[in-house]
Amino acid sequence: MCFTINITMNDDELSNPAAISTFLKGTCNIDLQVLPEQQYAWLAKTLKQTWYFKLCKKDKAPVLEYMRRMTGYSRQHLTRLIAQYRKNKCIGNKYPQRNSFTKFYTREDILLLAITDEHHGTLSGGITKKLEVVSSVEKISENWLIPVLENILKTFPFVIINCHADNGSEYINHTVARLLNKLNIELTKTRPRHSNDNALAESKNGSIIRKHLGYMHIPQQWAPKVNKFNNLSSTKFTKLESGYKPYT
Repeated sequence: MCFTINITMNDDELSNPAAISTFLKGTCNIDLQVLPEQQYAWLAKTLKQTWYFKLCKKDKAPVLEYMRRMTGYSRQHLTRLIAQYRKNKCIGNKYPQRNSFTKFYTREDILLLAITDEHHGTLSGGITKKLEVVSSVEKISENWLIPVLENILKTFPFVIINCHADNGSEYINHTVARLLNKLNIELTKTRPRHSNDNALAESKNGSIIRKHLGYMHIPQQWAPKVNKFNNLSSTKFTKLESGYKPYT
């Protein structure tokens, strides 16, 4: 018949290799083991009271065998734990580790998002996290793009930190670069001959633009009216001391 008994053992006298060797010989037929939740603390205590790191290699052997028998750990695992104690003066984590993520948005940004959500009739979460801006220009050049870009940056309710564009000359030029640099906005561009870099932007042609404006070609003279339509359909924001307040 096999049974388990929990006992409390005072091992303060086992502070040197000779005493530990005697203990191991006298308990060779007894299976003793420290409770799992106490093993790390017990190992740290044993390493400290035996002055393990000052012992010679010969004297370390019985101490290591003592710790192996009392914990059930393999020699390799004990070696790692001893190295951890030597480096950190403790075994295991002092505090429980929790997964955490870097915060990119402040509390003011979250409140602004809530105001935006409420103003638009409490949209679904996926829609609230994305603000779609559709603007049109009569010609593809920086002279026509800059006024539209300035208007977007002025009315956008969040701080913009990055502007990603394709390799078109209307985006990649000194005029646009000066405007973005003035506002501390990083300008990045897609890789040449990698159309999938702009998959998100290209997908808006179908889900946003074509859905509302149709699939026919839109002549350039209609660009001002398209922008007027977009401006009337969008929400403008004015900044207050406590955040942003929407108005129409």
